[in-house]
Amino acid sequence: MILIDDPYVSEFLKDSIRTHGLPVVKTEVARQHGLTDGPHVFEEQAAIEQARGKAMPVFYTNSENAIGWIAKHLAFTELPKKIDLFKNKVKFRQLLKPLYPDFFFCEVRLDQLETLSTADLPLPCIIKPSVGFFSMGVYRVSTPQEWP
Repeated sequence: MILIDDPYVSEFLKDSIRTHGLPVVKTEVARQHGLTDGPHVFEEQAAIEQARGKAMPVFYTNSENAIGWIAKHLAFTELPKKIDLFKNKVKFRQLLKPLYPDFFFCEVRLDQLETLSTADLPLPCIIKPSVGFFSMGVYRVSTPQEWP
């Protein structure tokens, strides 16, 4: 089942959904993009009930903005937890630690950044927020002088 969300829904995606009869959830955004008719279009409640009947429901989306819909309507599934595991960089690094035991990472709260010493970090290193996208807030620190 496909969850359509902004900021960008391509004509190719809409044409593919229509041409191939791909199942789509009839959210407000789907309605705004003309995905409203046909046997492959499911009202939100019908999509939720269909997900309720599956051990691991499958949803595809064109945008991270759909994560809010999933968290709100599919909280009874494992999907919100799995999404959080992959979106939260600290949780993801903890998951991978057994596979890469020598890969350094640490969690630092924003209020701790000013007191963190670069002597405690292997340089170069990358600073990034635990949750985010588009590389916003990501910085490379190669020398102690580059520390923010």
